[in-house]
Amino acid sequence: TASYFAQKHCPEQAGRVFTAALLQDLGMLALQKAFPADAEPLYGHEGVTHQQVIQAEQCLFGCDHALVGAWLLLKWGVHETLARSVYESHGPLDTDNLADLCIRLSGLVADAWLSPDPSQALALLIRQSNLMKLPEPLALDTLLTYLQQTLPPLSQSLGIPLALAVDSFSLIEQAQQRLFEHTLMLSTRLEAQQKSSEALLNDYTQLEQRSRIDPLTQLANRAWLEEQLRERFALCRAQQRTLSVVFIDLDHFKVLNDRYGHQAGDQVLAQFGSTLSALTRAGDLAGRYGGEEFLVLLPDETARTAEHFAERIAQRLQASPMVQVGHESLYISVSIGIACLDDGEFDNEREIIDAADQSMYTIKRAGRGGIAVYGRDLPSR
Repeated sequence: TASYFAQKHCPEQAGRVFTAALLQDLGMLALQKAFPADAEPLYGHEGVTHQQVIQAEQCLFGCDHALVGAWLLLKWGVHETLARSVYESHGPLDTDNLADLCIRLSGLVADAWLSPDPSQALALLIRQSNLMKLPEPLALDTLLTYLQQTLPPLSQSLGIPLALAVDSFSLIEQAQQRLFEHTLMLSTRLEAQQKSSEALLNDYTQLEQRSRIDPLTQLANRAWLEEQLRERFALCRAQQRTLSVVFIDLDHFKVLNDRYGHQAGDQVLAQFGSTLSALTRAGDLAGRYGGEEFLVLLPDETARTAEHFAERIAQRLQASPMVQVGHESLYISVSIGIACLDDGEFDNEREIIDAADQSMYTIKRAGRGGIAVYGRDLPSR
């Protein structure tokens, strides 16, 4: 097998490859001679791969047969290159040395050929070869036909009993079928895992979104508002951009609750949330700050444009009732305070909220139902 691969990939080294492959298990004979009680059960067990044998040897003897074989060859005066090829004969397939690759691959083919289930072993070998992207031509069907033709005369000349004859085409077909089934099974598992991961990610995303939303108004909750304001405040300061904060308080809300009941009050809050959401643009953030208080963050908006936004809110509330209680339409008014990053020396996001809150209370003290901008003497009515 090694010679066959060498003729395809590195014909100038075919002789050394054949010799190294022939001697690669020399160490087994030495270990069996030196430690018969331990070695014979190990080497006499069918269906054991070379990698399993090597692991067992290292546990039993502190070394493996490849090392022992290479050591013996050096003792006998064999060239170091050949001894090294024997020592590395069971190494991984990811090597750039084509001669070593031929030797290592031949051992895997031999393991597959002699295994109790050759089709399964060959399927795994084909998959491993595909994963390693081994150089072409690596036609296992051609190789098996070659082995089927050359092994009988070779075994007869050497006086070695030959294993049962194998139909190479049938074996390859079975191996490819096993490989297809294995690949299909892995693909099915991967698809199921991917769907599970997507479902978990979707659940996490929904949970994260719910954790940011006020359930009654469907606007941002206070925690998310404060986190976003902290980030946007720092960003606007760093990039020398402006930012306006609009603080809104629903007028006489406690009176409305007492007169019409908390259910009507909740309906007013929910409808006001929808109204506020409809008036905000992409990039703005509106949220419920607490009770009947609301906050809107307007990145890149001056106090003047924020005031225009507040005026649109007031106009919408004058034109549309928030809720219908019996035959009565309930309209509300709001007191609005505005603070802009350009209009004050704010050290942090807490100070700009306080400034907008103070401006809102200017309207409260003046009779409610208006707009005040931080830094102005008189509110806009």
